[in-house]
Amino acid sequence: MMRMMRMMRMLSNWQEQDAELDKLVATMNSAPSDKKLDAIAAIVAQLVEQRKAMHEEMEKMVGREMMKMGRMMMQGDQDNQEDNDNSEHH
Repeated sequence: MMRMMRMMRMLSNWQEQDAELDKLVATMNSAPSDKKLDAIAAIVAQLVEQRKAMHEEMEKMVGREMMKMGRMMMQGDQDNQEDNDNSEHH
């Protein structure tokens, strides 16, 4: 459930980011030639900001998944240890 909510939030965020880029591109396309370079710089800056934010989110997601996997592996090791301890007594 939480994973689905995160995915929905991420998709919504991407749509907002795309809309923002669309505005910047429209501004660039309609800008007079002496303002085009500034408009292009604004687009590049926005793309860099979005990419960094995406990487942060991906790192968080990977970190959460790695922690879950670690907990599952530790739990499995504990279960195996308990099975070994129980088999030695029989």
